[in-house]
Amino acid sequence: MFSFVLAQWRSVLFSASIALILESMGALLVLTKFSLLVVSSLASQAPSQAQQLRADMPVVALLTNDDFVLRYAEKNPLDRCVMAEDLGRVFAKQPQRVAIDFDLSPLLKPSASERECQDQLNQLLQQHAGTVVLLAPFPTSAEPLLQVKHDWMQAQCQHGLHFATGEIEQSLGVVTELNLGDDATAHARLADQLHHGLSSYLCDQVTPLRNARDNRWLNERWQEQDKMAGHELGHDAAQHEPESAPINFPALTRRVAVMALNSPTFAQLPDLKENVVLVGGDWGRDDNFLTAIGNQPGVVVHAARLVSLANPIKSLPPFLGLWGDIVIALSFAWVIARFWKGYVAARRVDLSLAHRARRTSLSTLLMFTFVMVYLGLVLFFFMAAEHLFSNWGVVIAPLLIALSILVDGFVSGPVEQISDLLAEESERTFKRPGETSAQPHHHHLELAAALRQSGIAILMLMAFGAAVVLAPGATRQAAAALFAGAQIGLLGLLLLHLGRQLKTFKLGATLQALQGAARAALDQWQPGGASYPSTGLPRLEQLGLLLWWLRNLVFWGVMGWGAALLLSHSAA
Repeated sequence: MFSFVLAQWRSVLFSASIALILESMGALLVLTKFSLLVVSSLASQAPSQAQQLRADMPVVALLTNDDFVLRYAEKNPLDRCVMAEDLGRVFAKQPQRVAIDFDLSPLLKPSASERECQDQLNQLLQQHAGTVVLLAPFPTSAEPLLQVKHDWMQAQCQHGLHFATGEIEQSLGVVTELNLGDDATAHARLADQLHHGLSSYLCDQVTPLRNARDNRWLNERWQEQDKMAGHELGHDAAQHEPESAPINFPALTRRVAVMALNSPTFAQLPDLKENVVLVGGDWGRDDNFLTAIGNQPGVVVHAARLVSLANPIKSLPPFLGLWGDIVIALSFAWVIARFWKGYVAARRVDLSLAHRARRTSLSTLLMFTFVMVYLGLVLFFFMAAEHLFSNWGVVIAPLLIALSILVDGFVSGPVEQISDLLAEESERTFKRPGETSAQPHHHHLELAAALRQSGIAILMLMAFGAAVVLAPGATRQAAAALFAGAQIGLLGLLLLHLGRQLKTFKLGATLQALQGAARAALDQWQPGGASYPSTGLPRLEQLGLLLWWLRNLVFWGVMGWGAALLLSHSAA
């Protein structure tokens, strides 16, 4: 095993460095997001015990589709009198803070009854001004309606109410991340205000404005300009773009109580003096988002963002992350190396039998086995990643390394096999006079060993698949334990090898060997200095030597770049 590590360390470290460089450049965001989505989905599907309401647990009170149809008569904007009644039930629980994920601004031309209901709702909100954060009204390009929304927002700000934006970031049509940062725009977001404390940032921006068209939170033209500029609403383009972090959706199922507002469950809740309550709707498609736990209403996504701020998902420290990537890469590299050796042996047997008019396809069996084992290994590391994610809040992206090693293996694997064949041919061609021929190569013995390894791999894959179905929880724990054991075992092997090298280390002999190697390298540039028969094409030999040095220069350049990124991340 250790000889395999010594033989593959260059390709493994090169792949890990390339992945680190491309990830820092943002070129692998799709793979990282996909890995996060898969890990979050696996973690969310894990069985969880029913949670009892705790003092610090957020509560999501939903108005359901039945409420929208039966109580609000499918009227949009929602009936303000019915809304005041529903919010009154929420305020009766005396919550610590209340976030309302509805646009409660008035109509453009309300009737007398609608104006009365709006006034009733406004008074209710103003009575609880110190604990309420309202969703900023939806933007519009119609100037009469824009003026109405602007005047209402200014009036509520003067009564001490707070506003927040309900913008939810999506990537590839899926909600996976949230923006972070402690800049001014962070205080405008709904989840940040619930977590850090209510902020008057939006009111400070809106109150001094005399012209409604200057209200960038309500004027649709301002928002279109911000989206075209590619930054968050209200974000100063001169500042750095906000950092993002994964949303901890699995924690949502364990740390948030989600229930219908008009259900007996909500009515039986005790006072919520130490709880945050988020009120929103669960109908229609406009406020429904695809997440790692399925389609969720916007208010539930805001609750997940709130939980993520309190329980953030962490990445492994740079050196531990790199070490984990090395272990994952070595595992996939071992599978690919075994596959190519077995495939060449199987192909040789197929060709040998074809000369005897016997058609076989043993190489196809090796190819099928490789695909199944590789997919099984990907699933294994995803199960280990899910256990780390659920229990430690740590995220790793095994798919990134799996694809990197797969590409590297299918490029270097055939080259390595061709190199072995050329070495055999060279040994026969440049055989010294009087030497006997090498022992005949028995391809069927190689194939038998490869098939035995394939059979063992298939049995292990079947056992792992059965374990995933029958005992998924235990399988996740076992995968994480084996992953940790592999890292410790590899570290032990390296330390043992280093100890042996230091024990037999002799400075004089080492310097002499280095001097000989340097002299041999310099001799390659001198005519006739090669130790092998000349090709008769000195320019071709010089070109080959130049390419050899260029290859090593690229390798150590990539390694140095990756090390610099690793050290900079560690310092940060």
